[in-house]
Amino acid sequence: GTEISGDPRAPVQEDLRPRWLRDEDAAAMLGDEAIGDLGALPKSQTAAARRASLAKMKPGPDTLICATDFRQRPLMFLRPEEWFTLLRELPQLREKLRQKQAEIDALDERGEHMKDYLLRRKYIVDKYGL
Repeated sequence: GTEISGDPRAPVQEDLRPRWLRDEDAAAMLGDEAIGDLGALPKSQTAAARRASLAKMKPGPDTLICATDFRQRPLMFLRPEEWFTLLRELPQLREKLRQKQAEIDALDERGEHMKDYLLRRKYIVDKYGL
């Protein structure tokens, strides 16, 4: 099976969440268990040593690609063949998005909403005014 955490192929999280913060999160989730149940800390590697060890690894049959949002939260896990299928379908998806945007622009929904909003801001009924 594929491990989501602890996978040596996973990107380093040091620049996003420092180790002390990740340790506090892990300790907070322990509940009644002892802090020793977390196990030993993984030894720190330099970037060059990490690249060298990753170069020696061969992708296994369960290698997944993690698609994340801008905050690097996992959205989905794809197998390489699913990823290539998505890349192949991307131009069609973009074209459909352009067509949908053209339909929205033709209806000019945003302009109508803004016109209504501006009128409501312009003519505010002051029920407490003198």
